[in-house]
Amino acid sequence: MEEVVVKVGGSILTSSRDYMLAAEKIASMVEHGFKPFVVVSAARGVTDNLIRACEGNMESLKAVTQLYTEIASGVGGALRVVGELMGILSRTVEYEGYRCARSVRDYVLSFGEITSKIILAQALESVGVKTLILNAVDLIETNGVYGDARISYEETKLNLSKVAVYAREVEAIPIIEGFIGRGPYGSVVTLGRGGSDYTAIAIASLLNIPEVVLVTDVPGIMSTDTSISPRARTIPVLSYEEAIEASLHGVKRINPKSFEPIALSLGRPRVRITNWDSRGTLVGELE
Repeated sequence: MEEVVVKVGGSILTSSRDYMLAAEKIASMVEHGFKPFVVVSAARGVTDNLIRACEGNMESLKAVTQLYTEIASGVGGALRVVGELMGILSRTVEYEGYRCARSVRDYVLSFGEITSKIILAQALESVGVKTLILNAVDLIETNGVYGDARISYEETKLNLSKVAVYAREVEAIPIIEGFIGRGPYGSVVTLGRGGSDYTAIAIASLLNIPEVVLVTDVPGIMSTDTSISPRARTIPVLSYEEAIEASLHGVKRINPKSFEPIALSLGRPRVRITNWDSRGTLVGELE
């Protein structure tokens, strides 16, 4: 089976239907001979709402709990665990309020990705895909900088290599939350906005997986802003260097650290930026 890292972006996760569609698309990949390593982001708008909750906006906290509860209710088996996670989240934010320290803020933000992972894993199980749920804080070692951490590649590679072997032994699809990692004394740190792309490309590079698919709500990297020009087109191919330059200018909100593992020659995976229904933009060397 050909291995591939699939990152399911938050821009396409707004309802239980979206999670079920993602599960069906991943199941189809398995049926066609691929073995995905799944990375998932928080649902759309959740991270921004959690940031506002850390600033004392309890309506934003309520919006997150309502959204995830509604989504979980449409994905059988996820509601109880999601309810428990939302309870922990609410108690943490209500206790900290606007006093959220950087470490607490990262902990609060992590609930967006963790909850999304639990829901997608249950959706995958419901369509017959056996999953191995992984915890980023146990595997993705970092330099411990709250809010904008960098992955410590050597230690992370050792961790990921072990779980990859185990996943093959039990014939399960690994699924992990993006955007977060392990900080000082086992605390949670975030990798910066767009950090799930960084997680996905790092995993592929460190495990020598040949392709990363970053699934988003657009058909690829566009030649110009579609809100400005109706003639915008999808760019079919970019070199790594061009993609790195684009990330530095905020294109597709790609975290500038995303291509760091490739720049450091830790791996050379192809990176495809796409939605579920197009070929998208391929970043890397043509075969």
